Amino acid sequence: MIKKAITFIFVIVMLVACQSEKTNDSNKAQKQHEGEKVVIEQEEIQPLTIEQSAFHGIGDWYDDHHVLVIKEDKQGFVIDKYNIYTGEAEPFFYSDDKIISVKANDDDKMFLVHIASSEQEATLLVLNRDGEIEDTFTMESFDVQYTWNPFSTDEVFITSFLEDWTFHLFLRNTTTKAHQLYDLPQPFIHWIGEDEIAYLDLDDTLENPYAPLVVLNLNTDEERVVKDQVVGLSSSKSLIVTIEENNGVGTYTFFNSEFKKLDKMKLPIITEHEGLMIPYSQIDQASQSFYTFSAGVDNQFDLIGYSLKDRKAQVIVEDMENMPLNLSINGKLSLVGYQFEQIIDIEEGDVIDLVNFK
Repeated sequence: MIKKAITFIFVIVMLVACQSEKTNDSNKAQKQHEGEKVVIEQEEIQPLTIEQSAFHGIGDWYDDHHVLVIKEDKQGFVIDKYNIYTGEAEPFFYSDDKIISVKANDDDKMFLVHIASSEQEATLLVLNRDGEIEDTFTMESFDVQYTWNPFSTDEVFITSFLEDWTFHLFLRNTTTKAHQLYDLPQPFIHWIGEDEIAYLDLDDTLENPYAPLVVLNLNTDEERVVKDQVVGLSSSKSLIVTIEENNGVGTYTFFNSEFKKLDKMKLPIITEHEGLMIPYSQIDQASQSFYTFSAGVDNQFDLIGYSLKDRKAQVIVEDMENMPLNLSINGKLSLVGYQFEQIIDIEEGDVIDLVNFK
């Protein structure tokens, strides 16, 4: 593990002589503040202990101290709100049917829960922060993918896959409880504006990983190709990242929401027998940082953090698997793993088990 070296330099200018009483008070306050800071820094992750058969994954962050745990008990399925520092849990939502996933919207005020009503039907519930149902949407579906709109946080794009992997796309407004069907050539979209989405227009065979990047205005139906030969795409409210590949080298280009180029970096990309392995990634919008995996040796990867403010990359964790990431709201931690069963301390570069099985 490689720990990130962060140095804080505090310059304290203190007035003396006639201000001695004020200085003493200031010193007391400073010591008290430092004492409080130490307590915060000494907080340790308390792993969840659970039967492996009951654990169905960690869905998302509720806030910087709680995660939403999906589990099964004798009555059905439960989403627990689990405090990662105290180890305390409280029920957030119950369902008789199987809970597949839960994901917060961009302002963390609503949570979309995917429930498998049957093998051929899915129900999507929108919960508020108290776990109360605000909206319900049921559709014919074998599998579901969805993407919250970060610009208009009560909207969500839903892709419903049928058993033959044909698909339908819906734009759902969870406030008005209305939805609109869209006929798009690709099932996976990225929000890049309040009324604009982007997608990679892959060929029907999916054998060619290089595709044009298409931007669609949902109001006017106007499409435009903004880039060719793209193999990967990530986006947040203020940042778009495209990936292009040439001879095993990936070029990551960073744009703002108007596709003005901000910066770029290069990382190795592995080619497998199925094609290119595009690493998982996450964007921390607040710090303008981009996290992804850089291919190493023996199928191992290094977790890389790239700061657009400093224009440099830094290794956070060495020699780990390329796995999904989910940053905390404050960007200090990240869930990692196919069930988000571990946590990465971004500042320290530590990987910590979040789940212990009995």
